[in-house]
Amino acid sequence: MMNKEQVAKNIAFKNTAEYFNDIIAAGGDKPKLRVLNSDDEAHIYLYDTISSWWGITAKDIIDALADANGKDVVLHINCYGGEVFEARAMYSAIKDYSGTVRAQIDGVCASAATYVAIACENISMIDGGIFMIHNASGICWGDHNDMIKQSEILLKISEGIADDYVAQTGKSKDDILQLMDDETYMTADEALEDGFIDEIKDLKASESDDDENETSNDGEIADEPENSDENLHQLQAKARMTVFDLSAHNA
Repeated sequence: MMNKEQVAKNIAFKNTAEYFNDIIAAGGDKPKLRVLNSDDEAHIYLYDTISSWWGITAKDIIDALADANGKDVVLHINCYGGEVFEARAMYSAIKDYSGTVRAQIDGVCASAATYVAIACENISMIDGGIFMIHNASGICWGDHNDMIKQSEILLKISEGIADDYVAQTGKSKDDILQLMDDETYMTADEALEDGFIDEIKDLKASESDDDENETSNDGEIADEPENSDENLHQLQAKARMTVFDLSAHNA
């Protein structure tokens, strides 16, 4: 007879496991981290889910940083998030890197991906991108004691993440926790104003000018795209469908 942990695992992951097994059987590949190395700089592309199971792992980031061997690194991010502890290990690897790591948000930086971004020495974000923070979430099976215990664990995880957001932004912890409770989606302008990013990269201006065109906390901020509300709603819908979004995986 299966215990409740085994039942929970079967309920939560059976269909997903079968799905990925079918992909493998059909010749599909696990997502891979893209890395471009030049003589003086490395570009790492975090363009998939953060996951120890089926996605970009902390080991992928560690290996890419080892190959960079102290060179300046640009970490490109277009990621809806993933497993919180894989993101924590990525955060630690970036903090320990001997060179400079700068984050460039090329699209969406949500959930656990934001935690990776704030490990970098500088964060730029395209005009029109989205930055989203929220509380940790997870799967639980059991009686009321199990549910209470799971809640306590998730609160501890969210509190730890909030501490790092406080260090990044200078905001009070109460303010950060409220933003996380609200599952806050920020435009580039809003993320800059709240201190989550350091500058906005205006790609439209860059196309018409050879010089690097960026706005910072000391500069003028570009206007938002006219369709930003529509894009925001689409991102909200997609992010809510992410099964492992910032999950503690305590099932």
